[in-house]
Amino acid sequence: MPSEITPYDDSGAYPSRMRVRCVSLDYTAGSRSFRAGSWLTIGQEYVVLEIKASDAQGVSLRVMTDEADAGGGLYPITPFEITDPRPSPRWRIAADGYGGMTVGPPEWQVPGFWPLLYGDVPFILGHPDMSAHASFSLQTQALLDEDAEAAQAQSSDIAEP
Repeated sequence: MPSEITPYDDSGAYPSRMRVRCVSLDYTAGSRSFRAGSWLTIGQEYVVLEIKASDAQGVSLRVMTDEADAGGGLYPITPFEITDPRPSPRWRIAADGYGGMTVGPPEWQVPGFWPLLYGDVPFILGHPDMSAHASFSLQTQALLDEDAEAAQAQSSDIAEP
């Protein structure tokens, strides 16, 4: 019988973070069909940066895509299979203000964050000292660093007799 997947291993270390593998470039959102284009590659694993869920939109994942300059893309869960379900310890659950919820960095859950990020409005509401772009970059890099550290720890555990 397979062991239960838990966020922490026997030593108390956090060995991994959520990852998915792209299994299709085609997906639907509502009644519209889309193609991921050059941002995703079939068979490639991606770090999940955030999860969004609502009755209207279903479950979506923000993943670090092949276009690193884009800073991640938000896709329905359908073109992915989950390869590691363990969440980041950085993540928090919050209502999104539109009848749904997000699971991700709390810095991204500030009301108005996403419109500020994509609308080039200079500052996050309530945080005039940090731009939305700087916050997004900082949290994205922290999540990617966390993933790299987990992979390194996992490979060194395998290498030790």
